[in-house]
This record gives sequence, C-alpha cells and structure tokens, in this order.
Amino acid sequence: MATIYDMNGELIVGGLQGAFRCDEAIQAAHDLAGKAPVILEDDDGDWMVHPSGDVEEFVWPDPVA
Repeated sequence: MATIYDMNGELIVGGLQGAFRCDEAIQAAHDLAGKAPVILEDDDGDWMVHPSGDVEEFVWPDPVA
C-alpha cells in the first residue's frame, strides 16, 4: 500500500496501490504535487514528487529529541 503526505508529514491520502511507478500511486502523487512537492511512501521506499514531475528518493529528517 502507498500513502501520500505533504512536506509537513500530514497525511493527504492513504490506501493506494503500492509499488514505485504503479499507476495509481504515482499518478495521484503527480496530481497532488501541483504547487508543492509531496512525499510518496510505498513498499519500495519514500519518494519526493515535485510539481515538475521529477521524482527523487526522500529520507524523512530525524525528529528532534
């Protein structure tokens, strides 16, 4: 399963078919990244999807202790 978050870590949508480049998850992420990047989290890792359509691997920052 795949989940899409905004850059603040807030859930946008969950329960999508999860595999990198799968039609449902990557298309939804591209659609939602209209003005700001979104994070696609799926079985293959975490990806930042940019409004330009570029996709790059993403690592969530460590929480402040």
